[in-house]
Amino acid sequence: LYMLNVKRMKDVQLEEVRRLIVVDTRQRSRIGGFSQLLDRPEVEVHIYDHHPPSGDDFSGDLEVVEQRGANTTIMTRLLRQRGLEPSPEEATVMLLGIYEDTGSFTFPSTTPQDLEAASYLLALGADLKVVTEIMSREMTSEQVMFLNQMLENAERYNIHGLDILVTVASSEEYLQDAAFLVHKLRAMEMPDGLFALLRMGDRILLVARSKVDELDVSKVAMEFGGGGHPTAASATIKDMTLHEAKDKLLGLLPRIIKPKLVAKDMMTTPLKTISPVTTIKEAHQIMQRYGLGILPVTADGKFLGLVTWEDVEKGVLHGLGSRAVGDFMRRDVPKVNPDAPLFEVYEHIVSGNQRLLPVVRDGKLLGGITKSDLLRALYTMTPPLEPRGSGSKRRNVKALLEERLPGELLELLREMGKTADEMEMKAYLVGGFVRDLFLGRENLDLDVVIEGDGISFAEAMGEKLGVTPKVHKPMGTAILSFGDRFRIDVATARLEYYPQPASPPRVERSSLKMDLYRRDFTINTLAIDLNPSSFGELIDFFGGQRDLKEKVIRVLHGLSFVEDPSRIFRALRFESRFGFKLGRQTESLMKAAISSGFVDRLSGHRLFLELRLILKEEDPLKVLIRMEDFGLLKVFHPKLSLAPRIRKLLSRTAEVLNWYRLLFLPEEVDQSTVYLLSLTEELGEAERAELLERLRIQGTLRKRLTDERREAQKALWRLRPQMDRWAVFELLEPFCLEILLYLMVLCEGKERQRLLADFISRSRHLRPELKGRDLQALGIPPGPHYQQILRRLLQARVRGEVEGREGEIELVKREFMAKMAGKE
Repeated sequence: LYMLNVKRMKDVQLEEVRRLIVVDTRQRSRIGGFSQLLDRPEVEVHIYDHHPPSGDDFSGDLEVVEQRGANTTIMTRLLRQRGLEPSPEEATVMLLGIYEDTGSFTFPSTTPQDLEAASYLLALGADLKVVTEIMSREMTSEQVMFLNQMLENAERYNIHGLDILVTVASSEEYLQDAAFLVHKLRAMEMPDGLFALLRMGDRILLVARSKVDELDVSKVAMEFGGGGHPTAASATIKDMTLHEAKDKLLGLLPRIIKPKLVAKDMMTTPLKTISPVTTIKEAHQIMQRYGLGILPVTADGKFLGLVTWEDVEKGVLHGLGSRAVGDFMRRDVPKVNPDAPLFEVYEHIVSGNQRLLPVVRDGKLLGGITKSDLLRALYTMTPPLEPRGSGSKRRNVKALLEERLPGELLELLREMGKTADEMEMKAYLVGGFVRDLFLGRENLDLDVVIEGDGISFAEAMGEKLGVTPKVHKPMGTAILSFGDRFRIDVATARLEYYPQPASPPRVERSSLKMDLYRRDFTINTLAIDLNPSSFGELIDFFGGQRDLKEKVIRVLHGLSFVEDPSRIFRALRFESRFGFKLGRQTESLMKAAISSGFVDRLSGHRLFLELRLILKEEDPLKVLIRMEDFGLLKVFHPKLSLAPRIRKLLSRTAEVLNWYRLLFLPEEVDQSTVYLLSLTEELGEAERAELLERLRIQGTLRKRLTDERREAQKALWRLRPQMDRWAVFELLEPFCLEILLYLMVLCEGKERQRLLADFISRSRHLRPELKGRDLQALGIPPGPHYQQILRRLLQARVRGEVEGREGEIELVKREFMAKMAGKE
């Protein structure tokens, strides 16, 4: 227990003061009557403070100012430097000060030095039990009643996107530990900012807390004559009622809180634009092609006006198709600069009913904001009604990236974000990697989209990393390869349109939003920001998170399967792979596209690519069954079906492939070839030939599906249980691994299966250890007989007649060198 000689202010003779030591503040307004000493030259002023600077700060003859979580941390350092060691009791009080000021090391203002100071005090014998008892003390009945008042009177406000909680409470008596009660309330409600106006007797105590950079509560407290630091501050208010204090507070907050979002954060960029000389007819075609309802008109990047769908449609109807849009565009339209706050954007779009709000700097069009952009921004910023106290945030998945990605790759992504910043571009992780990140599936195939010039970005990255990117200029793409470790595909954000159904798309540069909109399904439209200021922030324009959670495959627009019918096969692959289901409308759109014949328009090459991808899935039969349900097998060949025998063969194929993988042999199998052999087993020779022509299958694969299949079936018919290993070897040696596994699928007798299994797992990989140079070293002159000797050695190895190099040498000496010597 410390007995301190504390005096009241009125008992201090200010004229006798020669040194003023100010601790834990340097604001003139915070030291009351002592402030008059600051202007007296004979008074020496010492300052020890841990708060950030403010406009009300005074200076001193000695200043020890360090931004730390607790002022006690500074004092601890000074004591250590002077070799002064606090007693265990003093260390306990000092440790309590650090715990109190840092919120038990949970406040954002906490620094590493605070933890180091606490560690030092613990080493001196500070009693954590005492600290815990004081920090976690039970509330008195008066405190419970006061906290209940604060809960009942708490009101939430959304100010510039922040969740702000304001509460008031009254007591005729002074209440100890008001800040402790505010801490309790904060833990229960978890707002971005908390302001408690607590009337006790004839004065009001303002206690303010913040956990976000956009809100500096010390600025609010200073307006009431108080102070503090950005995350925690307070003020004592006199001559004001609670109602007046609250009104003043609510008036200050919109001015002090930095807007969380400004126009440049919400805008879509770049926009599709047209020039003023574009004809009405051309504008009509462009809007039809891209599904746009409004287009900005620009010249050399300068914004001139807007033209709407209604404008151009009426122009065409009135025979004005050949006239320039510059004659009819809307010139006098509202626009904003990129730093315009949210409320200004809101006023234009909602109150002004503006469909597209141009974002312009120095006359140049940077982007535009639509109603959907604004609604999305409002949704990410506004806290939901339930559960109470939980504010809705833009989801950040940085921790998930750190957990799933190798450290080297994570640092590479950070570097890509920094490079994009330096080049005034935006970089995003997109596609299957992001989807699989949420599904917990391993995937290191990374795709990065650049809002800007993807090729110049890839070249800049390549120069930094000593890697030469592989560039494809027409598509605006590049590949950064890092040996066998990983590769990253870089693409310029682009949009695509299809001149005709099922035709290849045409590509133009665009924004991230339009780039994602051209993708197949909502679950593939998630993106992760890589730029440093927002690294790890998830972007979800189209409800991809929701559909991942609900396990639904959903297309983005009604013509998706018409424009690209191959998406139908992808939908069925994803449905099987992830255990998802097709959305009702998506399934209806699929059926409509199939019945209208759009899938039949796909080229044979594209059909074959989709079929191979399906046959490489973990469970191809599941996908093939769904394909038959939709009548899709007939697209490949009218006679292709999943007849009972084919289903049995496909199930058997899965078993055989699993058996082979469990052998852990180095040779990898192309499972799609084995499945394709089984799938086409019921087709006749002529029908297979038709299928091969339809799918444009040529080369080695065509030979395996025809000639090699036929020869392998003959070999299987000749395979007999009584055959020795060498006879089996000679019979099966000509065939590749895929054909051999296909024979395992067809084979029904256990003895014949055993012979096939033995050949695949053992005999097929055997080779003599001796080479031609070894025979020469044994004194056998080179010649055609080398082939005969090596073949005999292979036979001996297969039959188990010899083992190892020494056994082979003995066989050569016995069977060949002796004969050669006899002939001589």
